[in-house]
Amino acid sequence: MTREELYFMDILEGLGSVINGWAGTEPDLWVKQMKAALEYENNHPFVAQDVLPAEKITDPKIVKKISQEQKEGLNSLIQMVEAEILKKREKNF
Repeated sequence: MTREELYFMDILEGLGSVINGWAGTEPDLWVKQMKAALEYENNHPFVAQDVLPAEKITDPKIVKKISQEQKEGLNSLIQMVEAEILKKREKNF
């Protein structure tokens, strides 16, 4: 992994924790927004032509694989929020 890739991953981790903390205050809305993002992606698939030249990922198979992995990750997060956060909240109220 290159230094640039490690730096980018560090930035995403930092932003992710901030966004998740903010979004976690309204888990119902968070799930709704994540599902809307997946629906949008399914209706407007990301393709290799949308990749910036600087990213150097032009193979359509690689772009499709990365996009699918991201959607699977978002689906997992949705399931976790629904199963853990929303159910715990229902139990406490």
